Amino acid sequence: MKLIQFLLVALFATSSLQGQGIEFFHGSWEEVLAEAKEEQKLIFVDAYTTWCGPCKRMAKDVFTQEKVGKVYNEKFINVKMDMEAEENVAFVGKYPVSAYPTLMFINDKGEVVLKKVGGQKAEGLLALAEDVKKLDDRTDDFVEGYESGNRDYDFVLGYIKALNKVEKSSLKVSNDFLKNNKSLSDSQLDAFLLEAAVEADSKLFDKLIARKGSILSTTDNDEVFLKVKKACDCTVDKAIDFEIIDLADEAIAKYSAFHDKKKAQEYGYLTKMKYYKGTGLNEDYVIVAGEYFKKMAKKDNEKLKPLIKKLSRAKASEPVNDLLLKASKQLSKNEDNWENLITYAQALLVNDEKSKAREIAEKALQKTKEDRAKAAINKFIDMLDKKA
Repeated sequence: MKLIQFLLVALFATSSLQGQGIEFFHGSWEEVLAEAKEEQKLIFVDAYTTWCGPCKRMAKDVFTQEKVGKVYNEKFINVKMDMEAEENVAFVGKYPVSAYPTLMFINDKGEVVLKKVGGQKAEGLLALAEDVKKLDDRTDDFVEGYESGNRDYDFVLGYIKALNKVEKSSLKVSNDFLKNNKSLSDSQLDAFLLEAAVEADSKLFDKLIARKGSILSTTDNDEVFLKVKKACDCTVDKAIDFEIIDLADEAIAKYSAFHDKKKAQEYGYLTKMKYYKGTGLNEDYVIVAGEYFKKMAKKDNEKLKPLIKKLSRAKASEPVNDLLLKASKQLSKNEDNWENLITYAQALLVNDEKSKAREIAEKALQKTKEDRAKAAINKFIDMLDKKA
């Protein structure tokens, strides 16, 4: 499957990876710091100039990618700083740089946590997000006070947030606090559970479900659903690590408590696929993937595209290749643009149908006027001719 993985990256990089990218904050630096403190997030700064080539490429090709936006919008307050603009003189004086772009991660105290010079591709930018997470450990700020007996609600909630942020266990702190604090207001309890219930297979999550109505009526539902999914995904990861399918089933059931039947069904399919792939049960993986294709993804290209990517990364086998071909053919049938047609052509090649792959690739070539896309498709056709 290495061939199709390579081609998917090369071809889709020309157009279809762009989507909901990084959202940049607009406001003064003081407002940025205040927002970072309130959200308990680091600040990501793109220090650029208007004449910098790598800066322009990142702005056009990297910051706009959906996978980048998903991570950076969730984890950071994002800011662009034109280092030659008059209004940014004070910032430049405090955070001087010698090359562009310079990417900085700054905490709400104004301290630089990590600095990286030079343009990055999407993978490099995502790796930086992982690296800086390990460096932004604020749990030590709470340890002394907690061990001295500070059980103020805001203090303990801050401690739990700090633990969760660096993926340290907060379960004991959370359970001990709830055990000894029976008089929390409804709003306090809802906020506490939403932060503390980090694993679906826990009593804390059961309490979260019990207060579902109250939480959904007073809290941004997108925030609730995001945290529910994170907790369920955490339990799925545990299920894979210990090869306990009952844990995966529990995560699916807990997810279902917050979603309608259709969304719960989709999460169930994707979770089972993840579990079977992670535990090496490849026959079960392709069976569930096939059911998902037939029952949920067949007429929906927004579901078909990620399914095709998953299949292209799965362990190669005749059933996997066959499903990949069916899904890719359906993708182009739903909408026969050049991206979908070339995906179909790639799947044909994986199934050793070179003549048909060339026919579909030629059709894809006629569907685009983009020079980069034409170059990529012609390269694919040349490869087919050499294999003929």
